[in-house]
Amino acid sequence: MSKKAKFDRQQVIENATNLYWEKGYHATSMRNLQDAIDLRP
Repeated sequence: MSKKAKFDRQQVIENATNLYWEKGYHATSMRNLQDAIDLRP
């Protein structure tokens, strides 16, 4: 049985917000967001 991943909603929001501030909304890709919030399928 696999372990349930921990998900910190506030940390995800902070990381995404910081990325948008750094790169801008139009320059931020889904891959950038995936890497910033450490999201894996």
